[in-house]
Amino acid sequence: MHISRFIELLERPEAQNRVFFLASKTKQYHFLACLHKVLAKQAQHINTLSCSDVGPKELMLNLSTSFLGQEQVWIITDIDELSPKDCKACTAFLEEYTGPHTILCMLAEAPKKCTQTTITLEPISDIATCLSFFEFFTQAMPAAQKQQFSLFFQQALSKQKNLCADQIYLLSTYALVLGKNSPQFFETWFDHIFQQKSSLFTLSAFLFEKNALAFADMWQDIKREYEPVFWTVFLLDVLWQAYLFLYDKKTGLSKEMRFNRLPFSFTRTDWRKHKIEHIKKLYQDIYQFDCDYKRGLTHDLKLEYLLIQFVQK
Repeated sequence: MHISRFIELLERPEAQNRVFFLASKTKQYHFLACLHKVLAKQAQHINTLSCSDVGPKELMLNLSTSFLGQEQVWIITDIDELSPKDCKACTAFLEEYTGPHTILCMLAEAPKKCTQTTITLEPISDIATCLSFFEFFTQAMPAAQKQQFSLFFQQALSKQKNLCADQIYLLSTYALVLGKNSPQFFETWFDHIFQQKSSLFTLSAFLFEKNALAFADMWQDIKREYEPVFWTVFLLDVLWQAYLFLYDKKTGLSKEMRFNRLPFSFTRTDWRKHKIEHIKKLYQDIYQFDCDYKRGLTHDLKLEYLLIQFVQK
């Protein structure tokens, strides 16, 4: 579904009591914030519910009841963080939902039978869709500047084949102020602002997939972008979350944690490739490397050795 059609349906009374799926493998915080503002302008009562905070029974209960028949909008996130069984049950419930509310559910992949009510937030690869999201984010599209903004997103897509909704949001803020200076922006700043975050996420995915070749290639490409001190902080952070995730799978004691820095592939399947002892060992080794490096007792190649050794196990 086109984003403009989605907003049109939300604004029409006869479109109430509907379920819309927001398809994205990563959380789109800027999109959700803008969506909240749009709904607030319509004076709709909005609730946000994270499935990392409630179980499927509580989710279904909330969506099935209303106070004095009041219609509300529910924004549901983190449904993919449920167990496969619970995720399947909740998705099936939403597919057949006939309750009193409008539901906006963000998940990695929408049900195939619900394509007519699904908005794809990533990947976005055509200029027309980029412009529609731009208009949604800025709430304006001056006709005189449409060609200028079209050229702006054409340059963006030439630098990066696919964009997500939140990247379009960030680009929109630059497009409004850069004007004719956009070529210099794309030559100088685009790669640093937009591609490195994605690269870091992909790098950690290769690490946990134990894809040694892909990890080594990407590591060589981006390791010099940051100092070793940054890499230790970044790696210790994702390893700590991976440790807690595995600990939760083993004991069920860390249910309140949100593992928002872990690759989607790890939380769904790749966690099975790891033993909690191995994650703990790598964490300890990198921590020791950090201490030694700051005292001048080791070389930054030691970090590379630890990572390659881990993915090859």
